[in-house]
Amino acid sequence: MYNIRMLKDLFVQFYGQFGWQVISIIANTAAYWLPPLLAYALLKAWTAYVRLDYIYSQEYLLLEIKLPRELTKSPQAMEIFLTSLFYEGGESIFIERGWDGKTRPWWSLELVSLEGQVHFYIWTRAFFKNMLQAQLYAQYPSVEIHEVDDYTRGVYYNPKTMSMWGCYFGKDKKKPYAYPIKTYIDYGLDKTNIEEEEKVEPMAAVLEYLSSVGKGEQIWIQIIVRAHRLGGEKSIPDLTFGKKTWKDAAKKEIDKIMKRDKKPAEGQFNFGEFLLTKGERTLVEAMERNTGKLPFDCGIRGMYIARNENFNAIAIPGLIGSFRQYSSADLNGIAFYDWTDFDYPWQDFRDMRKDYMKRKILAAYKSRSFFHEPYKKKHFVLSGEELATIFHLPGKAVETPSLNRVVSRKAEAPANLPI
Repeated sequence: MYNIRMLKDLFVQFYGQFGWQVISIIANTAAYWLPPLLAYALLKAWTAYVRLDYIYSQEYLLLEIKLPRELTKSPQAMEIFLTSLFYEGGESIFIERGWDGKTRPWWSLELVSLEGQVHFYIWTRAFFKNMLQAQLYAQYPSVEIHEVDDYTRGVYYNPKTMSMWGCYFGKDKKKPYAYPIKTYIDYGLDKTNIEEEEKVEPMAAVLEYLSSVGKGEQIWIQIIVRAHRLGGEKSIPDLTFGKKTWKDAAKKEIDKIMKRDKKPAEGQFNFGEFLLTKGERTLVEAMERNTGKLPFDCGIRGMYIARNENFNAIAIPGLIGSFRQYSSADLNGIAFYDWTDFDYPWQDFRDMRKDYMKRKILAAYKSRSFFHEPYKKKHFVLSGEELATIFHLPGKAVETPSLNRVVSRKAEAPANLPI
């Protein structure tokens, strides 16, 4: 009792009598608020446990896509393929989420350079392998798809022998979230009357950068995708209360641009639509076209890995700028954040935090984790059109010599071939 009185007097001395009364009320009412709080914490812990158990019980594999020497498909073919990955099932009801730990399936679309050799990979659950191959062959009949060993295996961070730099990418926060990025339609790649040599391929810059690294160097770019719930998710920063859909943010911006958010005076007509500039009209058309496509939750990582003797610092700004061609002054863009470095030496004593961040982003990359613990990050939304722009199979317009293309084109045997 004496100790409690001393504690009370000391607390009152620093925080006053009112502070002690607040503490007393919290302690006296603990029987009412503590059990629900503990129950909520237990539920969250259980959900995390069963979800991790379900995720690690699945079988996963890595597929490599080898491009033919002649490919004339537009990125729209990849957009159609991506619609087959739009799968909302798996966590529709509480029993699936809370008891079975099921999750929506997600995929990893990867652009990788291994000592200058460029590869296209898709990481998937083994359950979806046949479906994924069939849909990809339907749009790209001349490609080859092979199951390969995971290139990330055997890569472990050791600062004595290896240099590593990584970062995340997301929509640029300088523009409203609903603004779309510059897509293949803005580049005119949806038109069929353009010669292959005249096409402006936005992925050409990325592929040339990937092919520029040399021996002992690797560049990994990973795009994690899953279906965005059409019924609404609170994943959009400027939508805080209630269940809001992805389209609501775009509609709000369109109304603001067209002056429809301001009610005209009585007897007056809103001429906002007729007073739009050419740039504003283009922006409105881009947002309306974008919201007409299927949305995907996305997360992007980029990593540069090299042996210490082969480390080339110029590769880092190249990785940062690998998505710059999808930005526009009028539209949105993709910017980098959360990089594995610090501005000032006193922010990180003996590189302890830096080493931890590098190990963490490497582990997250290897597990292809983004939407769930223990490597959960804030994701953003891209439409199928935007996603197909940053990941598609380029045609002859891209002449990167180290791009992994098949030597010859395969065809079916003639029907009258004797057996």
